[in-house]
Amino acid sequence: MTASPPPDASVAGFMAFEYFDTARALAMFGSAQSFRKILQMALDSLGTDVEKIEALLQAGDLTAASHLLHGIKGFAPIFCSDALCARIAAVERSSKTERIEQVLQDYAQLAPSLSQWRDEMAHYLAHGGPPPAP
Repeated sequence: MTASPPPDASVAGFMAFEYFDTARALAMFGSAQSFRKILQMALDSLGTDVEKIEALLQAGDLTAASHLLHGIKGFAPIFCSDALCARIAAVERSSKTERIEQVLQDYAQLAPSLSQWRDEMAHYLAHGGPPPAP
């Protein structure tokens, strides 16, 4: 007997990404062209902001890091899973309320997921879908 995939494991007949929620994103846009345009803008933002946030936190600039996290939190609900959205929101919130040491720790745990989400979006743009399932 074959195990059935989790409820959100397939989108339009292919395996879904771990963090990039293609079904949610596609449902939000009226056309594939507008979807790809906004997706590229989000990808560009993540492409620079992930490393900038780390550098800002290392420099002790919580205000600037919080501003970039707030931007990511703004577009995340369009493009990523609920679980990752919640993690982004929690780190953004901690950047406004916690000491730099705690925010550094929180962000260090979040950054690999942000990088993977960015890579998933880039793969989608380059190939029109996720990698084939193993």
